[in-house]
Amino acid sequence: MREKGITSAPYHAGLSDTQRKKVFKAWSSGTFQVVCATIAFGMGIDKSDVRFVMHYSVPKSVEGYYQEAGRAGRDGRFAHCILYFSKSDLFRMKSMLSRGIGRKAEDKERDKKQFRTK
Repeated sequence: MREKGITSAPYHAGLSDTQRKKVFKAWSSGTFQVVCATIAFGMGIDKSDVRFVMHYSVPKSVEGYYQEAGRAGRDGRFAHCILYFSKSDLFRMKSMLSRGIGRKAEDKERDKKQFRTK
C-alpha cells in the first residue's frame, strides 16, 4: 500500500489503549486511509465515508456479518464488502444461515436465496 501512496495502520487487541485511540483518531480524521484490523476495531465505528469492508475470514454469525458490512456506505454512496472464504467455510456458512436464531422468516428465506452453491 505504501508503494501506491495509501496510508495505513494496524489495529488489534495487542496494542495499548493509547495506541488504539491514536490509530482510531487518525483514521477518523483521514490521516490513515486504511486500517487493517481485528474485530476489536469494529465497535463504535460511525464514519460515513467508508467505501470498503473486507473480511479475511467468515464472521461468527450472520448478524455479525451484517453489522460489520453495514459500516460501509453510511453516507448513502456505493460501497463494497468483500468476504474471503475457503471451501471448508461453506458448511459453517450454511449452518449459520439455517440456524438463523432470532431472525424473521422472510430474512432467513432471503439469505438462503442469496447464498447458492453449485
